[in-house]
Parts: sequence; structure tokens; C-alpha cells
Amino acid sequence: GQQLTIVDAASGVPTVSVRAIDGGGEARDITTDRVRPGRAQVSPDGRRLAYSSYDDQRRPTTTVCDFPSCASPRTFPIGGTVRWTPDSKGLAYVPASSDISIQPVDGSAARQLTHFPADGQQVWGAAFAPDGRLAVGRASIKNNIILFRGLKRPAR
Repeated sequence: GQQLTIVDAASGVPTVSVRAIDGGGEARDITTDRVRPGRAQVSPDGRRLAYSSYDDQRRPTTTVCDFPSCASPRTFPIGGTVRWTPDSKGLAYVPASSDISIQPVDGSAARQLTHFPADGQQVWGAAFAPDGRLAVGRASIKNNIILFRGLKRPAR
């Protein structure tokens, strides 16, 4: 097996590298093209790589290329965490924290996958099962702030 990593190379240039899972052998650099710290992952069919990148204005994006050569790169305006769909044809992502969308890697238009109620909850995590079923974690954050005035330290 192989393990993908995004590392800051000695040159200071972030790099997508691959090495054997057992840690043996040298890491082999796959690409340094606009790599930004984040996640890199191979599609379930083993044919493509998705990694965190940036565009000309240094905005976060996701790049998909052939694996392991990183030929034919295609960049998508997705800055957050992505997950491959089980069929390796798309990237699932959360554009506004409340629903999940799918960006087909063929470049066609993204489509909204989930349609959760506007109940204030956000998507915190999602994962596909091999059969295509989707597990989603949603929650809302409630914060309370209490301000105490006029308190005195106890005498020691």
C-alpha cells in the first residue's frame, strides 16, 4: 500500500508525496504545483488524486489529476475538505456548512446532494460507505457568555 502526504519540503515548497505505508523506501514527490497544506487523497478506483491547492489569486481550491503521474490537472473552486464519491466520479464537499454538494470531476456543474432543513445545524463530517450510502454528522453550537462584575478576590 501507499501513503499520501502533503509536506513542506526542505526547499520550503509544499509537495504532495507518496511512500509505502510501512515507511520503507524514499518518498516520491508527485507534484508541487500550487500545493497548499491540507489533504491529498486517491480516488477509490486508484486513477485520480485530489489535493488542496490555490488559484492565481491564492484562493483555496482543489486540484484533481491522474494518479500517480499528476497529468491532466483540473482545478475546482472548492476550498474545504473534500471526499471522493464511491464511484470516483465526483468530489463531495460542504459549500456553506449546512448541506453537501457533489462536484463531478468531468467539469460539469456541481449539484446539491443533501437538502437538510434550515434548522441552524451544520454539517460537521460525512463519509460514504462503499455501497454509496452517506453518513452525515450534523450539530449546532450554542455558546453562552456570562460577565461577572464587582467580584473580589478572597483574602489569603
